[in-house]
Amino acid sequence: EGRGTWEEGVWRVVLKRSLVPAGEEPSATFPPGSQLIALGVWNGALGDLPGAHVLQTWEWGEFETIGRRSIRRIGVFAQGELCAVAQLVFHLLPFERSYAFCPHGPLFAISGADRQKIFEALIAFLQKEKNVLFFRCEPVEEDRFSPKGGRQSIPLHPPHTLVTDLRDDPERLLSRMHPKTRYNIRLAQRKGVVVRIGEDVDIERVWVIFKETAIRDGFRLHPKSHYERMLQTLQGPKGPRAFLATAEFNGTVLAANLLVDYGSVRTYLHGASSDQLRALMAPYVLHWELMLDARERRMKTYDWWGIAAEDGSQPEWTGLTRFKKGFGGEEISYPGTFDLPLQPFAYRGYKILRLGVRTARSWLGK
Repeated sequence: EGRGTWEEGVWRVVLKRSLVPAGEEPSATFPPGSQLIALGVWNGALGDLPGAHVLQTWEWGEFETIGRRSIRRIGVFAQGELCAVAQLVFHLLPFERSYAFCPHGPLFAISGADRQKIFEALIAFLQKEKNVLFFRCEPVEEDRFSPKGGRQSIPLHPPHTLVTDLRDDPERLLSRMHPKTRYNIRLAQRKGVVVRIGEDVDIERVWVIFKETAIRDGFRLHPKSHYERMLQTLQGPKGPRAFLATAEFNGTVLAANLLVDYGSVRTYLHGASSDQLRALMAPYVLHWELMLDARERRMKTYDWWGIAAEDGSQPEWTGLTRFKKGFGGEEISYPGTFDLPLQPFAYRGYKILRLGVRTARSWLGK
């Protein structure tokens, strides 16, 4: 079986074959047990699932294992097709405990009772792991997965985002922006701000302004080694590609972004800007050049990876959200993050402990 598409002068062809050996009857059941699965099979099937995201790719899982975390990749087959995937990241907790986190997932290609069976099997699998307190997940589409017994939790990844369609020509993209955004892009260009993308940029050149931004805006950075590992691990060429980009003036870095390309989407993960020469509007032209570069690579969308909720519950994101919305795009909201306790008593203890830690951090930050 195969399919092909002709788009922008390029053929894209995918050939598929059943994973059921010839002569065997396909099964619609989900038998217990495990088997080896290849990187290509996982990523190939993932790309066909609704809501496929870089956080569920094989390579992202490898990036997670470089630290102290472990991962499990769970795939469910029906009639020879991988119809559901859940890449689980096990986060360590005190007292040799952990929780299983499925970022931006699980993802399903089936519906109805079979989907519920898969979810129940996943919970049953995790309950055999004696040290796992709870299962945390981030449903992609509310009508595709609504975890029964799930408790809304503080999001680990943004539940609201903005996505800009890159398929129009540059002039039309500019016309859809806020007038002030267009003005700032052109101002930076006139003043001679230079954008560098990818190979010529390393973490050492930008780390100073990442730390500067974290102090100014009041958020915590991962250690520098975390970003170094990401840049080293996610290097494609067929899988996710993480890279840095800078906007500079006379050799001084004024803004820097960390992004990842996956499939037809470029995602803006982190950004930083210097306190120097802010009137040159470097962040505006940096994003614009990144959008143009993504178009040249035949990418379709630019994911801004987080904006404030409409209910006003994130006032600290107001300025950042205004900046992102100035470039235009479609707002998308996900159901959020849910916890499903596997050990209810221990889970309650964990929640009390986490509340105490957050309260202490908030108090120390004042």
